[in-house]
Amino acid sequence: MTACVYTGAKQELAADAVVLVTSRNQDDAVWRALKARENEWAGNGIRSIKVIGDAEAPGPIAWATYAGHALPVNWTRPISVTRCHFDAK
Repeated sequence: MTACVYTGAKQELAADAVVLVTSRNQDDAVWRALKARENEWAGNGIRSIKVIGDAEAPGPIAWATYAGHALPVNWTRPISVTRCHFDAK
């Protein structure tokens, strides 16, 4: 039995397996691990990293998909330093 969290509508579905998506927790462990190795970036041609999608803030899959699409598109355009996001150290 499934139930819509917005409308409460219930529906029975037959399935061989079920994948539960039950919580929206931020997981930025990869970003934090890369940030901790910042002293290695320049030697590997890396100038910056950006946390996006659910690593930045949990949300609907559409938001993560949009973030994944928008980031490289925006990297092809010149940006000013005032538009960049810098995390407090």
